[in-house]
Amino acid sequence: MLIDKLRLQIKKYFPREISFLFILLGMILLLFLFVEIADAVTEGKTASIDNQILLLFRDVDNSENPIGNERFSYIVRDITSLGSSTILTIIVLLVVLFLLLKKEYRSIIYVLTASVGGGILVQVLKFIFSRERPDTAIYLASELTMSFPSGHSAMSAVVYLSLAVLISRIENSRKSRIFIITAALIISFMVGLSRIYLGVHYPTDVLAGWMIGLFWALFCWFIAASIEKRN
Repeated sequence: MLIDKLRLQIKKYFPREISFLFILLGMILLLFLFVEIADAVTEGKTASIDNQILLLFRDVDNSENPIGNERFSYIVRDITSLGSSTILTIIVLLVVLFLLLKKEYRSIIYVLTASVGGGILVQVLKFIFSRERPDTAIYLASELTMSFPSGHSAMSAVVYLSLAVLISRIENSRKSRIFIITAALIISFMVGLSRIYLGVHYPTDVLAGWMIGLFWALFCWFIAASIEKRN
């Protein structure tokens, strides 16, 4: 069949692993989308839709109040903490200590490169774009850094996806690997939505955060896998 012939040709030119090609294409697409979003934000093209979406999460009669009851707001705050620098740092440190006990030094380098490198990348981008936080609604959480891109969204994608990839390497079941990676993506998705609900980020901040976070996670995985294949 045509598909089988195409697969054989891909294997011929990419004998190490077909998935490398798709990961590379995914990285290019994610980076392209981030650049497009950043360009639109810089030119002010997203201001109207950003504010409209923010208001969807607010009470119609009083934009100072979020939709849902007080209990729901507490739940959202708990969810957003999953992407905080404090929680992610604790998780990364615990994983690094565990890997140190197992003498998995390459995995330690991978985790630290992904997490620390991702954090630096996000802060550099925040400094470059220097976008102010939303003023459409009163914040339900205080923040000190710039708005674009969303650090919580980006770093939750980087850390959780990188750890999911690390776990999936020792998991033989394909269904289990899919579940682990899907769970990581869902957590990142929920964290991003929580940032919009709390009024601390524009939707485009979150979207850009997902794009750059996934790009960096895939980039680190691609480099690590390439080095491992050569050894």
